Amino acid sequence: MCASMLLQSILGSVEKKCQSLFSVWNEIGVESSELEQEVGSVVKQLDVLMDSIIIDKETWKTQLSQSINELIESIKEISSEINSRPFDPPITTTLLNTYSFLLSEKERLLKDADNFIQEFNSLKKSERDLCHRLCEAEMTLVYKVVPSQEQMRLLSRRVDHLNLVKAERCSKFLELRSQMLAGYAKLGKSLRLVSDSCCLVKEILAPEALETFTLSEENMFSMADIVDQLASDCARVDTECKIYRDRLNLLLQLLKPLGVSCSEIEDENSSSTLRVLRTEVDRLEALRTRHMDTLISTAHLHVCQCWDDCFVGDEHRQNFKSSTQNKDSENVLTILEKEIITWKDFKETNHEFLLDVVRWCDQFSSFQSLKKRMKEPSVLQNRGGILLKLEKERKQLSRDLPSLEARIREAFLSLYAASPSLASAIRLGSENLNPIDFIKKSWESLQNDKENEKQNDRMPKSARTIETKPLGALNCGKSLKRPNPCCNETTIIRDHSSGSSVSSLLADSQSKQSRVVGNFLKKPELVKSKFNSRRRSRSVPPGSRKLILSKVVIPDDTYSKPSKCVLDDINLCAKSTLTKQSVAEVESFFEGFKGNDKGPHVSTFIH
Repeated sequence: MCASMLLQSILGSVEKKCQSLFSVWNEIGVESSELEQEVGSVVKQLDVLMDSIIIDKETWKTQLSQSINELIESIKEISSEINSRPFDPPITTTLLNTYSFLLSEKERLLKDADNFIQEFNSLKKSERDLCHRLCEAEMTLVYKVVPSQEQMRLLSRRVDHLNLVKAERCSKFLELRSQMLAGYAKLGKSLRLVSDSCCLVKEILAPEALETFTLSEENMFSMADIVDQLASDCARVDTECKIYRDRLNLLLQLLKPLGVSCSEIEDENSSSTLRVLRTEVDRLEALRTRHMDTLISTAHLHVCQCWDDCFVGDEHRQNFKSSTQNKDSENVLTILEKEIITWKDFKETNHEFLLDVVRWCDQFSSFQSLKKRMKEPSVLQNRGGILLKLEKERKQLSRDLPSLEARIREAFLSLYAASPSLASAIRLGSENLNPIDFIKKSWESLQNDKENEKQNDRMPKSARTIETKPLGALNCGKSLKRPNPCCNETTIIRDHSSGSSVSSLLADSQSKQSRVVGNFLKKPELVKSKFNSRRRSRSVPPGSRKLILSKVVIPDDTYSKPSKCVLDDINLCAKSTLTKQSVAEVESFFEGFKGNDKGPHVSTFIH
């Protein structure tokens, strides 16, 4: 549409608007001078509007002119840098057409720039080298004269990705190479012989391998397979070393009464260490065969110690004793060694559970003692001092005991689900109860004692009598009963020929182990030959009471007669060559067994 027609369209539209305006004025009644004023006002407004439109368009024109001039200068500079043909500005009638043409010309010249092509070629060379080292396929890029910017971006990303893959594979290569060297060293293999037997290993172990080795996926998988095989061989060496170390430690413990020792062996597992261990074990096995009787006696004591540490009940001990009857010495010793292994492994695996049981018994005993002390006249007289302190301790114990009981219950149920036979062998107290029932019975006994005490307090003094519990009643004072002395003759260890291992559960030396008194861990240096009045008062089993009337005396030497099995164990140990512990502490130890029909286990007094 031509400009004249557009102008007529504008004027026609304005004329219609003016006619409408005049008709409105006529209806309003605007006449003469007022009408002239209104017309003048409309003319001014139209002039202002048109001036504003003209100014905007002039501004746009100026901006286009400036942009065109800038493009012309830029194109001239680029043309001169790339030695392109001289630039002739186009002859056009409009600024917009000129601007569009110049903009496209500038973009074309930028693509022709040499640095652009050089950058592309550099990236392509880097990609080619990386693909050759990593055995990867090159990217295919097709272009006519100059690569596009999109192609440049793709190639740049490709090179960055390949560099990242190379760095990862180099790191993995160094890690696998280090593991291979360590594996060959542990297995005692010569690197020269290994390199000669495999070309790939020779390339891997070469000094310049990091720069020359082809880091393909196939080669990396092959290296991983070699490392896995070496790891398997090293694990086999570790397993065999552990088996022989455990066997060696067990034989040394059993042969200790004979003064047998061995030379120092390296802690690090290797083929050379395994050879030394085999030699020492073979030597000690020969001594084991020659001194069978002494080893059996020593193994008896180790079995009893393991049972004591794991709270094994009477039924398991009796069954075990029956299983070793009418067997020759070799079989008996093998069974004993297997039993030692079983309960050492059990103690190591369930160490926290066993400690929780001991903690609970200690805290429960302290809880009972505190309740008794709080009733003493000397304590009641000092309510703001001793009584307050004892009450604080009692409240703390009342908070700690439930959490301990919950842990014991959870651990015992898990143990029972995993190994019912071993869990069923754990028995506490004189009634041979499992830990859960033992805790329940202990609280019930404490509650019964409290009720009996209330009833006894209501009785006249002349009617009060001494109350004792039957011999089979629950013994909560020492919390845990002594192991059955009738079952101190046997234990099981795996036959050395079977290749089984003895777990070194009791990692601490014998001199650092705690002695078990009533199945409480008690360090030897803390055991005293005499009890003071407070300790003697605590020797009464909790759950039972000693109500002493006037003129009623309970003699301190009323011990129950030892059973025949105890005497047999003592005689058996007397015949052995083992060192016996001084019995100067026996009197203090026996304080906890008054009124009990079971004497202490013989293993308590013999190392």
